[in-house]
Amino acid sequence: MKCIFVDIEPCELEFFLFEDDVDDKMKKKLQQMGFPGIWVNFPSSENDKLTDLGSGLFQQGDFQCSSFPVTEPTADSSFSINYNEDKNSIIIKLEGTFFSINDPEIFDDDGEADFMLSRTSGIIQIVALNNQKGKPIKKLKDEYGMSTRIEALAADLEYNNKGCGLRFRMHYKLGMYKDGEVFND
Repeated sequence: MKCIFVDIEPCELEFFLFEDDVDDKMKKKLQQMGFPGIWVNFPSSENDKLTDLGSGLFQQGDFQCSSFPVTEPTADSSFSINYNEDKNSIIIKLEGTFFSINDPEIFDDDGEADFMLSRTSGIIQIVALNNQKGKPIKKLKDEYGMSTRIEALAADLEYNNKGCGLRFRMHYKLGMYKDGEVFND
């Protein structure tokens, strides 16, 4: 088994919330956030490139992307997450080594894992917000009594394949990552 880590270059990223998702009660929840749900997208082919839109934003073209999660900070990382009420946005600062996934290496992936490990840039389109205990922060209930997780978007308040650019380096260690440590099989 391999545990995969991602070293993230220092960055400050801004994601925007929908106006109708944030009332006074939600503003209080947004003052006490924990590490968010983050997925980094990158082109699945070496030939495909993200379009630089300026101001740290990139656009995915008409091609397929692969992704990996940034699951949790390690002792060698720092992050902060803050709500900006004036802009109704979330500011996330990331730096250092973060845990991504434990890869059981059970299936032959035709080089997909090696390709992922060779990537050095990608985009984050959406972050899913969590409280300090790691539980999802949910939207207000709808007319049917249902609520879904709060998401903040990188651009335009639309699900449009635009994202904040991220520079990183991926690497792995043999073993399984759990509770902040790598355990060997």
